[in-house]
Amino acid sequence: MKILKKIICICLVAILAAGLFPGAQTEVYAAGKPVQLVSCKVNSVGSKVTVKAKVAGIQKGMGKKLYLFSVDANVKENAKLAGKPVASANFKKGTVTFSVKYKSSMLCQKFVAAYKKGKKYIAVSGAQYITNPEALASYTGTGVKTTSKKGLQPDWADHTSVKKLRTQHVVLNWSIEEILNKDCGNKEVYKYRGKKYTFDRDRVNWLQDQDKTKNLLSYTDLSSWTQIPGIKKSTFKNNRSIKNKWPLVQSTSLYVCLADDNWQRETTYVYDGKKHKPAVTVKRNYTGKTVPKKNYSVKYLTDCRSIGVHRIQIKLKGDFRGTIIREFTIAPQNAMLNDLVMTSNSATVSWNVPKKTKEQITGYMIQYTDGEGGFYSTPEKDIHLIKIKNSNKLKYTIKGLTKGKRYFVRITTYKTVMVDGKPKDIIAGWGYDDIKYDYATDPVVPEPDTEEDTLE
Repeated sequence: MKILKKIICICLVAILAAGLFPGAQTEVYAAGKPVQLVSCKVNSVGSKVTVKAKVAGIQKGMGKKLYLFSVDANVKENAKLAGKPVASANFKKGTVTFSVKYKSSMLCQKFVAAYKKGKKYIAVSGAQYITNPEALASYTGTGVKTTSKKGLQPDWADHTSVKKLRTQHVVLNWSIEEILNKDCGNKEVYKYRGKKYTFDRDRVNWLQDQDKTKNLLSYTDLSSWTQIPGIKKSTFKNNRSIKNKWPLVQSTSLYVCLADDNWQRETTYVYDGKKHKPAVTVKRNYTGKTVPKKNYSVKYLTDCRSIGVHRIQIKLKGDFRGTIIREFTIAPQNAMLNDLVMTSNSATVSWNVPKKTKEQITGYMIQYTDGEGGFYSTPEKDIHLIKIKNSNKLKYTIKGLTKGKRYFVRITTYKTVMVDGKPKDIIAGWGYDDIKYDYATDPVVPEPDTEEDTLE
């Protein structure tokens, strides 16, 4: 009996392995993917997806219907599928065609065929993505033809290699992530199909400046912009400057240097009764590249002579858009500080100033401190300010000092002017070369000579 039982068990295992029982054959076919999705295409208007499946064979238990699922890329196609199918068709051997209403999410999803077993769906095919996404593209092109050697891309840090190699085609790698930036300061917002795209103007302008050998290029770095939704070739002028919707350079992408200054520092002149019209140089952000003078006009908006704030208008033209207003200052001449006269609790400050300067200014400002480092390292809160609104006054006594401490004193002239309807003090400047300091002590009085003269 024991031997007979063993023989029966071996026979049963052999039968199951051979697939003689229908239930076993069903599971074998499911694991072997009896259905293959051979094509998955969307029409040009984006309304329908046609999926074609090739069925190798049908076994009992698979049912009479074949179902199509559209699932996310991270879903395994051999798993039990959740949700509802997007389409169904008669389960037959040969070619089965599904017609699916297109949704934008399907462009990044995959399609899987399945059969229904009870209330569950079992995948019986591999995954297939839409095979012709280019059908939905609004703008198409044949690409750029080149005669250069394949694989050569020069280093922009040493662009002379381009000339040495006589390269006729150069590729600039632009990252969409650095061009599209909603948090940038200088932005261009473009609407397309209900969505907003925010472009970083400054970054685009900087990327264009990397084209240091533009005379050698068979195409420009801007040609790739025609692949971005909403940007057409007609938007460009010679593939170099973007018109109307996107001017090539905005005023916020530039800075202005005055006179011989190569940086964007504040420019100040000392009043001498003459006109001061500093020369204007416009430069590009990031690169510091000088903008040709033909691309802007300069207009001095004030008299450029009196003490105060003066403005220059730089109006951009050509491929440049916008207006820049740059300011410079004409300050009064400063006063000359005399030696301090100290007591144990006061300091008398006196100064000299030219007569013409007195006629031009509002008054004087005096600063003093007992900080150990003088005005160099003393916190601003420990520096005291006295404002004298009388240009004819040439002496002032500072009271309430502490005996034995050393005090530093400096002075500047100032004039109050109106800037944009608000008063502003224009000072000559706090110089470090004309600082006086002394100790708060009682003046030393010489003792009288009481020794009698000796007659010889």
